[in-house]
Amino acid sequence: MSSRIIVAFLELLLALQVVAQQPGSKPPTLREEAKRHGSIRSVYRGAGFPLTMDQVLDRASVIIVGKIVADSSHLSESEYSVLTDYKVRVITVLKDTSGQLVPGSIVTLTQLGGVTSVDGNTIEQQDPDNPLVKSSAPHLFIASRSREMLKVYPAGTMRFTNGHAMCHSVSPQSFRDFCGKGEEELLDTIKTKLSQKK
Repeated sequence: MSSRIIVAFLELLLALQVVAQQPGSKPPTLREEAKRHGSIRSVYRGAGFPLTMDQVLDRASVIIVGKIVADSSHLSESEYSVLTDYKVRVITVLKDTSGQLVPGSIVTLTQLGGVTSVDGNTIEQQDPDNPLVKSSAPHLFIASRSREMLKVYPAGTMRFTNGHAMCHSVSPQSFRDFCGKGEEELLDTIKTKLSQKK
């Protein structure tokens, strides 16, 4: 299933969770809901992350190690979901299908979820299985190209602390063997698997 279809499916699910849909009617957008009810908070469950490490590496458009230098949240174009954009300074490029990323460059990665203010009302959406990145520590980011954006895979981040890969409760099962192990070990494994696919 393409990432564009997955993103469209997630937005549809979110729209249906905001309010029960009447037959033949279009559900209200988050902006309309916030205008009607004031600030709103939505918790949803995304599509999960059932892929193996090889599938993740095959499907990803970008795999980098980088540090977030800025972030901002906003409504999606359809206004049915909140998106968070991370400006990430690239440290290491492991895969880039565009061939344009180099260490030191800044790339924008987008993740479903976040908190934004619209017309004076706070709108928050979160997926407990796909937490937002809150740390400026180096992270492994796995993203896929969707339209003009690079979308971070659900749970497609892993933080590096003191040279070790740190997992959160929803890190992909395919990466769990590397939790607490050395950063270089994980990156070498990814590099080896990518080179075998060429």
